[in-house]
Amino acid sequence: MISLNKRMIAFIAFCLLIVVYFLRGKDGNGTGSIVDRIVFMDKNKDGEKHSKTIRNKPKIVSGDIQCKNLKINPFADEMMNLMKDFGKHECDPPNELTTERKGSTLSVTAYKLNFISTTEVIKEGKSFKLGDKKTMTKPKSNPVIQAGNFGSLRNSGSKLCVVPTKEQESSDYSTITFTSECNSKQGVFEFTKEGFIKEKADTKRCFGLKPNTQLKNDAIVVLTKDCGMKFEIVHGGVLKTTDFCIHPLGGGGSSEGQKLCFYKECSEQKRLQYHFYNAVEDKKETQEFEITKEFNMVEYTTTDGKTYNDFVASVPHKEISGLKAASGTQPNVFIITLGEVSSSHFQRKLPKSWKYLQDEMKSTNFPFYAPTHENFIQNVDNLIKGTSPTESADAKTLISLAREKNYLTLFSSDSVHENLTTIEADHSALSLFQAIAKNYDIRAKHYCIASKGFYELSFNYLNDFISTYKKDAKFGMIVLNEMTSQNYNLIGYMDEKLKDILHKIHQLPNTVLIVNSIKGTLLGKLAQTIQGQQEHKQPFLNIYSSNDLKDRFSLNVKRTSQIVSPYDLHFTVKHILTGDSTKHKYGLSLFGDKDFETRKCQIVGVPFELCPCKI
Repeated sequence: MISLNKRMIAFIAFCLLIVVYFLRGKDGNGTGSIVDRIVFMDKNKDGEKHSKTIRNKPKIVSGDIQCKNLKINPFADEMMNLMKDFGKHECDPPNELTTERKGSTLSVTAYKLNFISTTEVIKEGKSFKLGDKKTMTKPKSNPVIQAGNFGSLRNSGSKLCVVPTKEQESSDYSTITFTSECNSKQGVFEFTKEGFIKEKADTKRCFGLKPNTQLKNDAIVVLTKDCGMKFEIVHGGVLKTTDFCIHPLGGGGSSEGQKLCFYKECSEQKRLQYHFYNAVEDKKETQEFEITKEFNMVEYTTTDGKTYNDFVASVPHKEISGLKAASGTQPNVFIITLGEVSSSHFQRKLPKSWKYLQDEMKSTNFPFYAPTHENFIQNVDNLIKGTSPTESADAKTLISLAREKNYLTLFSSDSVHENLTTIEADHSALSLFQAIAKNYDIRAKHYCIASKGFYELSFNYLNDFISTYKKDAKFGMIVLNEMTSQNYNLIGYMDEKLKDILHKIHQLPNTVLIVNSIKGTLLGKLAQTIQGQQEHKQPFLNIYSSNDLKDRFSLNVKRTSQIVSPYDLHFTVKHILTGDSTKHKYGLSLFGDKDFETRKCQIVGVPFELCPCKI
């Protein structure tokens, strides 16, 4: 009997060991027994980096205990092999047209620029409408030939231009033929004050005759170094020398490749008339005009018929009724929210911005910031309103709260959702982005608007807001989601411009900046990796406060190893705006030196499937 009891006890002990084995996993780290490997980086006793096996059995652990050990290596080979560097964001036309706005002045530099028109984008309820189209410059089509002017010499009847032949018949001259290529640098001529039709290129050649040739009917027109033949302009563009005028060889109208000749007929016919066509590659000009409205759709038309659309946002100074002067103690608050960008992906694709945040701004990173929803707008709602899906949709937004506290407010989102259209700010770009979505295919244009990247609209809008209101307390939030939801490599384009706006904000005293993202991407091959799936649950969160605010708003470093959600962000901003640090059902301020209890995902409103500590 005793022997049996011993055997039973031994058997039970063995069974218990088996149970513990499978509950804790082979490596004893308590993370389950499914052997899916995810590449987390750790250091061994010699300081060498190695991959650590993390089991994939779903389990929720507190942010205090194991979340701080889940430090993903953003630059693991598996991830870097999926990255592509697209280089500098080149927008068409990179060399034909550039725009720059300084204050209310829009400067347009272009080749072949004919005229510019603007149409105001006007907010109307929850949508927009377009105002009347206004022409800002006079068209330059068909400029007359007169002394001092130059350009491509274009036939008024056929719309063909004239160019010297590429293969010279002689070193002394070249014949001239008609072509549809009116942008050729070789086809640029000047009508001099002396009456010569001179090649603009540094060849010192003019319209004339072949050597030892008499001026007579059907004599071929050539470019020759003998600049002795003078012309006058008759009948509105007919080129005449003595009693002869320039004709297409063979009579009739001009055609591709046809030569020019002299003929003793100078009648007023379009086939004999010419004008200077301004679409010349070597003539670049700048035009400036005033932009008086906040949002404009601008159209640039060139003399060869091309049209480029642009959208211009500015922040004109407004006198806001009821706004009291800033107390001087109210911190500026700026929020830059990106779409589908994990904390690791931010470091990979935005290295200049990441380095500036860490090295120059000395900002604080929260690696266990987690999304509350898969849905973009729900996460934005939680941040802006601080409400759960079951709570009132009419909750006060951070923007309206800031306005109550006498802040000048700005809000912008390049993805306009119905939920966002109710947000009222002193300056709101929602109507502009609605107009872009309606009138412009941003994806087909490779995320360019005219010569600039799509994201520059948002950054420039915030930059103008800061510049326009230098002495006022400012609250500004911009959301950039459109590019990040299409291709996880595209976000690298905005690195330089993001760094520029970070630098601008860094120069301001009395300022808090929050840079965050909605969630990590689950696009393409990145979604097929275990690390990519983990990164999806760990979006980016970085908070900066200027040195003069360190005493008033000091970040609790203990929170960097805990789960943080958009609810926490909401109440952190609310704390800054109102001074109220009261704990909420889900969220609490990240500022202050209070010791917080261990927090689990369910406590902060992060669902099971999005919990970064579910390993």
